[in-house]
Amino acid sequence: MSTDTLRLAIETALRRRDATAVVCVEAVASRYLASVANPSDAVSVGVLGDTALDTLRNLARGMGLRVETCPACGGRGRRLCDRETEDGCDECECAGIVVVDPAAEVEQLLASRDDAADAFDRLVARVWRAATGDTHEGPASVEALLAAVEGLRADLADTRAALRAHLHC
Repeated sequence: MSTDTLRLAIETALRRRDATAVVCVEAVASRYLASVANPSDAVSVGVLGDTALDTLRNLARGMGLRVETCPACGGRGRRLCDRETEDGCDECECAGIVVVDPAAEVEQLLASRDDAADAFDRLVARVWRAATGDTHEGPASVEALLAAVEGLRADLADTRAALRAHLHC
């Protein structure tokens, strides 16, 4: 992985937060300085390190980002389809790495959780309609649904017992 590849990946991830973010890395007195400048906020953050790559990784970590191997291509920068190799990986833009923003992951997880909760509510309403025949709003809780189903089972058992007694007369 080249220094420029990592610099561009970090810059791309930071531009999701601020479209004006610029990442630079330069040699300074036998060390390297990696910095992020956000012209819109007039903010600049810098990190010193022994190598350019280590300095950029530390900068990413300091900005709350994670540098990971691309899961789509396994770090090769190219995807394998059957026996042929594609031109390049779209996920990492042929870099073999991705820079992950945990804040974006949290937003995705919260949306996913909300979708699961909505799906569960729809399922409870469907089960309520199937169990009781009521087409209006379902129960306020799963416990109310279970109590209703247990009551219906008890009624069904009583009806079966009465029917058996009547048939055996």
